[in-house]
Amino acid sequence: MTKKRFAEREVPEFGEAPSVVLIVGDVDFFVEEASARAAARLAGDDAEVLRFDEETPVEVVSDSLLNRSLFSPKRLVQFDVSRLLGTDSPGRLLEQA
Repeated sequence: MTKKRFAEREVPEFGEAPSVVLIVGDVDFFVEEASARAAARLAGDDAEVLRFDEETPVEVVSDSLLNRSLFSPKRLVQFDVSRLLGTDSPGRLLEQA
């Protein structure tokens, strides 16, 4: 996986975006704000957007990633990986995984 930084205005359209987008930051509020803006740009008007919180079973998240949407040709899955990887350096840990 190649790491590439995007300015907010440079977030690519859904078709040109990488399979995984990791949004990191020091303050949760700003990470959530940036995530919402990136998701809106990626989803456009015709993507199914699935947002999962810490209560969602991991199996539901993985099924959502592995299976196609029945309702839309595009699916955007949002999940806070810090629950699984920790908050110290999720980017580094994800790259190692």
